[in-house]
Formats: sequence, structure tokens, C-alpha cells
Amino acid sequence: MQLVKTQLQRASEAAARGALTGLSINVATAQNMAVTWGGRNSADGSSVVIDPLNDVDFGNWDSTARTFTVLVGAAQANANSIRVTARRTTARGNPVPMTFAKLFGVNTCNANGVAIAWRRTVLFLVGSLTLPSSDQAQYDRLAGLGYSITVQTDTACVAGDATGKTLVFISQSVGSAALGIKMRDVAVPVIDCEGNNFPYMQMTGNTASDYGDHSNYMQVTVQVPSHPLAGGMSGTVTVYPDGWGDMNTGLPNGNAAKVAYVTGNGTWWAVFGYDTGAVMFNGYVAQKRRVGLFMRQPSLSHTNSNAWNFFDASVKWAVGDI
Repeated sequence: MQLVKTQLQRASEAAARGALTGLSINVATAQNMAVTWGGRNSADGSSVVIDPLNDVDFGNWDSTARTFTVLVGAAQANANSIRVTARRTTARGNPVPMTFAKLFGVNTCNANGVAIAWRRTVLFLVGSLTLPSSDQAQYDRLAGLGYSITVQTDTACVAGDATGKTLVFISQSVGSAALGIKMRDVAVPVIDCEGNNFPYMQMTGNTASDYGDHSNYMQVTVQVPSHPLAGGMSGTVTVYPDGWGDMNTGLPNGNAAKVAYVTGNGTWWAVFGYDTGAVMFNGYVAQKRRVGLFMRQPSLSHTNSNAWNFFDASVKWAVGDI
């Protein structure tokens, strides 16, 4: 029985991945690919049969809350995830035959496997659609983490651009005044690499000592190594090994996780985050996770693997992977 459940689980996972690929074309293609990919698997010696109408659900996956919300009708085309259930049931006419349980009058039983595949998308906000090498480096890193990326400028973007996205990533190349409060209230995780934008996001206060950038600093000190934003690092960590560096910093309130500060100044927080529901400044509540990250545009060509480890950890924590 356990073997059949395992086989059905593998079939549902394959079908969900195939369906998600097909969704880039249309809903019908996604349903057909679920049938095809699921059917490439067998359970108890028989090919797995996926019902495209009853076994394939289109929805929005909230990675932080770990919830799947089913979409219907035209909204299915904008789903960020697909759930597939592979079934062997009496109602389908293909229950799993029992062996030893027959001794007790149980001849068959029902079994299923359920899997969700979700499309990772990021709204990448920049100062110009012609990406400088620094923005390109962050773009490439996000792509390497498996994200499909939509690039938009600070002036052209609107809050609605974040709808359905897995993550909003704000490059330091944006103009803070041009971007303003556009992403403050979106119900999507946000990573902000523009220190001057922190007050607009209500991640810090709005006085000169609350936010900004600092030049010629090479290291950060990890204050909370147990937090996922630390990326497994601890103590004093070099992030700009050649002696040239420029860091965003902010002074978050007590509701934030203050993870790493610029070495030598315990109030210049280089890595910090607010969890979903945390009260930031002026009573604003983080609709989803918010991360302040030190990686300023001019410094990206000088970073090392430690800096990119902080980057990866920020992305993973923001979307709920860790």
C-alpha cells in the first residue's frame, strides 16, 4: 500500500511540473500536459490516469502562509501554481487491491498523491531598462535561483505590477523619490536594496540617522547567526574583499529581525527583516516579509561569495523557503 502511495505521489509531482510548463501557453495545454506527464508514471503496475477537469486545480500559492487558493474561470490563466491529485479510488473504478487485508474482508482501498508546483516570478525594479552590469548581476542571480523576471522602472511601475508575483526586488539603481510608496502596501514579499527608500517603505524612520549609505566598509558583523537571513554565517564576515565597498543601512524598530550590522557601528544595520504582520514605522504593518539588504549598485562588482550568500538567504527567507 505504501509503495502505491509513493508511486502516486511521484506521478502527481511530475504532472504538476508538466502542467506548470503548459500554463505558459494556456490552461488547456496545462491540463493536457498534466495528463501526459502523470501517465508516464505507473502505480501498482498500471499507468496513472489524471482527470484534467477534476484532478488539476489552478490557484495562487502563498509560500509564507503555505496556502493554496483555488482559482476558477478566466482567473486560472493568471495562476502562479497548479495542484494535481493522482488517485486510485473505488469511485474511479481503480482502487488498490489488498493482499493481507483480504483476510479481514478488506479487498481494496483508496489512495492518492497530491503535489503543488508553483511558478516563481519576481518584479525587478530598476532605474533604467538598460541594465548596468550591477543590476545585471542581481538579475542573473535571481534567474539562477529559478525565477522568471519582469523588469520595470521606478517611474513606470505601479503597485498592481506586483500582483501575482512571488517577490518584489528593489535595486539600488531606483530613484527613491520616483518609486516612493508604490510598493509599501503590496501583499508580496519585498527586498529593498535602496537605503533611501526605506522610509517610504516604513522600514525605518525618516531622520538622517535612520537610513542611508556608507562608503569604504568591507565587513558586516552577524548579530543573530541563527536567523535564516544570516545564511549560516556568524561573527565578522567580509563581503567586499578588495577594500572597496558601499553599503545601504537602516535603523529598523524593535519588531524587526536585526541580523547583521556594518562592522564598527552597531546602529548601521546591513541585513534586517520584518516578518509578515510585523508593525513597522508609523503603524504600518508588513503585508508580507520585508528585507533591507546592504548590496548597493556600485559595489556589486566588488562582492564575494559571502555577499551573495546574504543575497540568496534574503530571497529564500522573504518568500518562505527557509
